[in-house]
Amino acid sequence: MGGEEVQSDWAGSLPLENGYRYGPGFADQHSNMSVKISVFTKNVQGYAWNVIGVIPGSIEPDRYVLVGNHRDAWAFGALDPSSGTACMLELSRAVGVLVNNGWKPRRSIMFCSWGAEEQGLIGSHEWVEEFTKTLGIRVVAYINVDVSLYGTWVPDIVATPNLARLIREASKVIPDPDPEGNRQTVYDTWKARGTLNEDDEPYIGTPGSGSDHGSLLHMLGVSALDALYDFNREEVPIRGYPMYHSVYETFDLVSKYYDPSFKYMLAVGQLIGEVMRQLADTVIIPMDVADYASAVEKYFIQLRDGDIGSRMTQQGLSFEYMESAVNNLTIEAYAFKERLNHLDLNDILAVRTVNDQIMYLDRMFIDPMGLSAERKYEKHVILAPSSKNSYAGEKFAGIVDAMFEIDTNPDPEKWDYVKMELAQVTYFIQSAAYMLQPV
Repeated sequence: MGGEEVQSDWAGSLPLENGYRYGPGFADQHSNMSVKISVFTKNVQGYAWNVIGVIPGSIEPDRYVLVGNHRDAWAFGALDPSSGTACMLELSRAVGVLVNNGWKPRRSIMFCSWGAEEQGLIGSHEWVEEFTKTLGIRVVAYINVDVSLYGTWVPDIVATPNLARLIREASKVIPDPDPEGNRQTVYDTWKARGTLNEDDEPYIGTPGSGSDHGSLLHMLGVSALDALYDFNREEVPIRGYPMYHSVYETFDLVSKYYDPSFKYMLAVGQLIGEVMRQLADTVIIPMDVADYASAVEKYFIQLRDGDIGSRMTQQGLSFEYMESAVNNLTIEAYAFKERLNHLDLNDILAVRTVNDQIMYLDRMFIDPMGLSAERKYEKHVILAPSSKNSYAGEKFAGIVDAMFEIDTNPDPEKWDYVKMELAQVTYFIQSAAYMLQPV
């Protein structure tokens, strides 16, 4: 059949005359082949549960740091989600030991085990909807660890820009699972093997959706991250690990091939644990507003100077007011960061005030109406899932979507919609600048 024969102990039991085979060869020699698959499914009403464990904060119990992972799987789920679940459970056990020995975090910690993620993020989404008002004013940040292992080559992390500095600093104190030479910490390997930014720091991606951080970030404006170890994508240029969502995601797969001593899962657990500890226990919440402002400025320049921006300018749309808002945000963010250097940490009210400003920065980018009628659950005007690929993140998605509509149907009146999106993004960026001003 144009392909190599599969070894007998891998073969299934279908009556195939020429045996089980894998490519290459099928497309070239048997392009007219067809396969009939019979699928039997039924719709039933089911139940799903979220399990939330809480460690009350000693000073600010009404401020929550969330760590979460879903526990439902398509099949056995040894990688997705159980590798992440193992990290979260081990972290909760370690924190439990600390609590039993007398430690209490400054802020409350919530461990969140989500149900029904594979059905469409239902567990976390429904929880966020039910407690929207409370969570919106109390959650500091959300740490997600869906799958801790795609591979064992390099860390792969997505996060809102205000968490990037904290993540990198935390990675510098976590021992590398397989140290060699100058690679002694997770950060060392990340920098040696990962993609680097223009500032020579390891790249941190833009959060999309496809996991439980989606509802908290895109509906509430809660700063979020998702962390895992990835394979070498230069060597193996594929979208995801080959066993994804299959019956081959077994414990043996992890214990024999992926991470026999579970040291990479340990490293991920230690990394998110250190980030969690600092978010929950540092007097000033370690989320950098200036880094966020710098990222927004970079996103703006990419938009203005790219193909979309050029077409908007040719149509007579001006970026003058958006540029002014971006500049104002940058000025206020750096001034805010400078004021932190002179803050009296013994002044509880002053500390609470600046922490609220730090915590609410992402909230300023939430449009309560949603990006559009079709995307009412995506409300973040700076960072949102791509409308063409929910796993990927998009900057200024409302503008991008409006321009895509023009490409699909070049109706002149649709430029009014683009203009409206530009005005809305400008408004929310300027609102963030106002919020960071001295109280």
